Amino acid sequence: MRTLLTLGAGLVLAAAMGLWPDAPAEASHYSVSISLYHPTGNATNDARLTCGWHTTCDGVFTDAQLGLDWVWPSNMSYEVRLRLFVAASFSSATVVGSVSTANSTSGCYKIEATIRRTDGLRVGLVVNQHAQVSTPKAWNISGREQGIYNDTSIGSMVWPDNCTTWGRHTMQWYSRAWTGSSFSKNTSIPTESQCWYDCYSPYGIWSTREYLIQFPGP
Repeated sequence: MRTLLTLGAGLVLAAAMGLWPDAPAEASHYSVSISLYHPTGNATNDARLTCGWHTTCDGVFTDAQLGLDWVWPSNMSYEVRLRLFVAASFSSATVVGSVSTANSTSGCYKIEATIRRTDGLRVGLVVNQHAQVSTPKAWNISGREQGIYNDTSIGSMVWPDNCTTWGRHTMQWYSRAWTGSSFSKNTSIPTESQCWYDCYSPYGIWSTREYLIQFPGP
């Protein structure tokens, strides 16, 4: 980025779409850990980081370290993906929640991917700014002790944007919605000041855990 969430309605939508089936009896006490990875590149083409942790990528290094800017190598694609690695305290794959995507209705263009528990409680948002969905999506996510990879196309970068920006890219960050959850950032990824002049090192598809999100089951 070079600039810069009613539970009731969500539950109705979820029921209509068949999301969040009844959790198994053994699922009454469990924990979930979700690792969020970068939204560009794929198994063949590494992603490119164009600005380290920042709020406004402008060469002024006093702003809060909110998110990261990403592009595909050589701008070969403008697709935005949501990549989650979901681990939970189950020996086999078990539904632990859901994700739904929509365009933000205010501010800069951005995709908001809402993560919910199986009871519909909103855990938080993954935001990809300077991007839009063409068709909103909703799907269940499952977890197990060994973890499960989830890689879903959610939209495309937009240009021109409705905010000041420099070329097509997406800025991804996580925003917590429920105080019972927790999250942490990967501070080993450079900040804006640390890679202002050279931030283009390639990153493999599952090599950059940007955020770790944790919450208990209902």
